Amino acid sequence: MDRVLILFLTRYYQVRLQDFEQLDPEHCTTDELLKMAAEVSSLHKFIMDSYEEGYTESTNRIVSQTDALKRLQRVLTMVLQRLGPPYEPERFYLCPELVNIDNIDMEQFEGGQTFELLAYLDHIDHQSESAIEIGHCFESADQQQRWQNKTQVVMTEMV
Repeated sequence: MDRVLILFLTRYYQVRLQDFEQLDPEHCTTDELLKMAAEVSSLHKFIMDSYEEGYTESTNRIVSQTDALKRLQRVLTMVLQRLGPPYEPERFYLCPELVNIDNIDMEQFEGGQTFELLAYLDHIDHQSESAIEIGHCFESADQQQRWQNKTQVVMTEMV
């Protein structure tokens, strides 16, 4: 990343984090809390995407100067606690428990098939041509609805 862009992003994160931390969730409407959670999640996702795209050094500068990851996590946790159900962390990019990919046990995937991502997405798309009854997989209509909502989020992210 360009030096000027790093300076701008660092300052932007500092200002937005201060704004978030100064707000009292007890005095915010549900819409304001949802908007805040969405922005906090987007800011976190930008950092994670920057790491994944290989901008490690510049992203480390932004994070080290702002403590952004911990502070974003703290703000989102506070907002989600205030919102209560059904506004769970799964609805946003940021979750309280981060998944460390290095700790995933690869043995559980032995015997499975490997697909190219585009071929697999095409395979899923063709399967979706016929409706599959899934109601029997859930104990309640609420569980089924939550699963469908999460599926919609996953599909949106894939697109």
